[in-house]
Amino acid sequence: MGFNFPQRTIIYTDGSFAAGRAGIGIHYLHGEHPDRAEPLDPGDIHTAMRAEMEAAIVAIQSTPGQIGIYTDSQALIDGAEKYFYSSSMEFDNIPNGDKWHRLSLLSRKRDITWTKVPAHGLQNKMWIT
Repeated sequence: MGFNFPQRTIIYTDGSFAAGRAGIGIHYLHGEHPDRAEPLDPGDIHTAMRAEMEAAIVAIQSTPGQIGIYTDSQALIDGAEKYFYSSSMEFDNIPNGDKWHRLSLLSRKRDITWTKVPAHGLQNKMWIT
């Protein structure tokens, strides 16, 4: 008789910001859902951090069960550890409090792991040959 452990859905998320516009990217490692790349809502404030947060929000909302979020945003991971499990947090008094509050509500009672991955770009010499 074998054990049947729940499968953790692995999701890579990223936010981007250029020329005053921000967007999100979401990749499901095993194709559980179609990958997504889309701009932030025009009514939202467009920053890189808010895009990172929105990518995680969309990924969590669209995926039931256990998930693993892989992100290059250490700030997102630090915020998850600091804000998500505080019952007394006053989100109105912190930057991007609306997004932190949404992430906190979505993350409660969920089995979510957060993993830092290297950032992309020239600073990591990924595109330099």
